[in-house]
Amino acid sequence: MVKTFELLKPLLWIAVIVGILRFALSAAHAPRALVYLASLTAVELIGMLYLAFRIARAWDLSYLHLWLANLILFGLCQLLYIAGLAYTYLSGAETLYHEHERLREFLGFDPTPWQHIGMHVLNWMVIAPTLATWIVGAPIVYISRRRLAHTKT
Repeated sequence: MVKTFELLKPLLWIAVIVGILRFALSAAHAPRALVYLASLTAVELIGMLYLAFRIARAWDLSYLHLWLANLILFGLCQLLYIAGLAYTYLSGAETLYHEHERLREFLGFDPTPWQHIGMHVLNWMVIAPTLATWIVGAPIVYISRRRLAHTKT
């Protein structure tokens, strides 16, 4: 677990910095394109690839470690989103955390605050870590380890 957390530490710091930056830009009503540059989704996507390749080279780490690392990374990012949503809903201020038109286009309806928060919790606990680990990460670990083993022999 300690080694997994050591791999995660830089990603977690990046997520916190990007999350704070996104919140500050959104709360300050910065232009939409600028707020989108502070993307926690990008941190998640780059992070899941980084973790898969790093864990592939750490022979003492397993797929379980990859899943746990993804769960923690996505968890932190989703908690940062939820904090932005809480600010939006509690303050009544319009922010990019709950864009009515964009949500209607994507979901077909405008979710209530609890539905929106629930979707982020579901994404954090089930969807994102599962996809990141088993659809993206596991093949990377498997193929990388096979190539590394092949080059050692």
